[in-house]
Amino acid sequence: MINLSFDYQENILNVKPLGSINLVDILNGYENLINNKSLPKELKILVDYRETVINISEDELPFIIEKVEILLENFISIKQAIIHDNPKSTAFAMLISLHIKSEKYRLQIFSTIESAKRWLIFN
Repeated sequence: MINLSFDYQENILNVKPLGSINLVDILNGYENLINNKSLPKELKILVDYRETVINISEDELPFIIEKVEILLENFISIKQAIIHDNPKSTAFAMLISLHIKSEKYRLQIFSTIESAKRWLIFN
C-alpha cells in the first residue's frame, strides 16, 4: 500500500509506502504521478521507505529509470528526497540517481524527515 498526501503549505508531495512493495508497485506509483495533472510542474517529492520492504532486483532498475524519464517529460523539474534505513535500498536509489542524466531531476537520500524536508525547501 502506498499513501500519498500533498502538503500545500510546504508544496511537497509526501509518499509513504507501507509493507512490502515490488517493481509493479513502484511503476504504478510513477504512472499515477504521470497521470496526475493537479501536481505543480516544479514537483518536490518526499518518499519515506523506512517502514517498507522493497522487493526488487538490480535487473529491474532500468524499468524504474525509464519510468522516471517518462515522468520528467511532464514536469519542469523534480526534486525527490528519499528516506531509507536499509543499505540495499539505499544503494538502489543511488544507482537510479546516477543513471538519470536530466538536469530536471535531483535526488538525495536521507535518514530523517527533517533533513529531507530542509533539502527540499531550501536547496
